[in-house]
Amino acid sequence: MNPFAQLIDILVGLYITVILLRFFLQYFRADFYNPLSQFVIKATDPLIKPMRKLIPGFGGIDVSTLILAYLMILLKIILIMLLAGQVNFNMLFLLLYSVVELLP
Repeated sequence: MNPFAQLIDILVGLYITVILLRFFLQYFRADFYNPLSQFVIKATDPLIKPMRKLIPGFGGIDVSTLILAYLMILLKIILIMLLAGQVNFNMLFLLLYSVVELLP
């Protein structure tokens, strides 16, 4: 595997983990004065705040955070495929694979 692809996989994967951690912290109503919670909020706010203006929450679930995590997974897969030299790829496969990778 290309070292740049591994670097993208690791860095974007860590950011996706932080995004999903924010989702679970909100879902379980964790204490937001905790230093870990403060880090997670500060690290994800620049991307989540614009998404919240477009996509509202639904039934107490922050849908914009889940959609951002899905889009980050999709971006990660596309970047890795482009680095591997695969210019032609099946978009339906990418969309479904991103959903599978989002599920724990």
